[in-house]
Amino acid sequence: MDWHILVNNAPVGPLAEPEAMGWVRSGRLRPWDLVWSPGMPGWVPAHQTQPFAAVFAGVASLPPKPLGDDPAMRWVLPVGRSGWAIAAGYLGLFAVLVLPAPVALAVGILALRDLKRDPSKHGKGRAIFGIVMGALGTIALCALLLNSAR
Repeated sequence: MDWHILVNNAPVGPLAEPEAMGWVRSGRLRPWDLVWSPGMPGWVPAHQTQPFAAVFAGVASLPPKPLGDDPAMRWVLPVGRSGWAIAAGYLGLFAVLVLPAPVALAVGILALRDLKRDPSKHGKGRAIFGIVMGALGTIALCALLLNSAR
């Protein structure tokens, strides 16, 4: 039986069953990761499907799903986010003061690079906010400096 595994919201597969079981043994496939095989109505957590359920049944209790994987929790806590993205978001807020604007722009760019390197992290919206506000503030800062130089 061939299996498809959802990794970072992108399907991987088809994987032959022995290869998929190798993913389980290596820890790449976790109990709450979604799997699908032809004939199934939709994606299902691995611990609820055979043959994976038998492997995960030996675990006394399933490990909790990481907080960063829970979209509702990401609204409440900055879990699973890039530290650069968090900094970019706050610096973007302070960019209205004009002086921190170039820093917000630079940190926002660093945040996007960090997110591209590690797709498991979140915070792209904060990074983009930092870039936009940093760019607007930097333009305002340049205008102020040019105006004061006259």
